[in-house]
Amino acid sequence: MESVQKVSVVLDLHPEDYRRMREAAENAKMPEGEFCGLALHRGIGMLRDLRRDAPTVATERNGKALEANCEH
Repeated sequence: MESVQKVSVVLDLHPEDYRRMREAAENAKMPEGEFCGLALHRGIGMLRDLRRDAPTVATERNGKALEANCEH
């Protein structure tokens, strides 16, 4: 497998979200940084799949047309 260079990021979390993330990382027996990276990777994939599979409706925000997914 090819080595991938990682990128560092800083996240601002709500205190309750941070507590839940730390608890989940501890339960998974993973370092927090590794857990967050995996959670982002999985979450991005799930959102991508939802966007691909869900019907799209046009919405407007600040006068600009946007696309938003919705489930019925």
